[in-house]
Amino acid sequence: MTQERLAWECDIDKGYLSQLEAGKRVASVPVLFDLANKLGVEVADVVGFDLDRPRLRLLDATRRSDGDEATRALNALGLGKNGS
Repeated sequence: MTQERLAWECDIDKGYLSQLEAGKRVASVPVLFDLANKLGVEVADVVGFDLDRPRLRLLDATRRSDGDEATRALNALGLGKNGS
């Protein structure tokens, strides 16, 4: 899908979409949901996560059904079986 078509389908300006993609602007929550819907993905797929943060690693691992990474993230948060 082209940027122009996606912008048209989301009723946003192509220049604005270009700035979002380049990280120069921040989209509102409704725009994020609309973009994700039009692209056929989850909102989490269009939002960048700082995967150095255990809570965000846990969210990402859970979304991807990665049990091993979820366990590591829980341990990093002190919530795993090891409590470490």
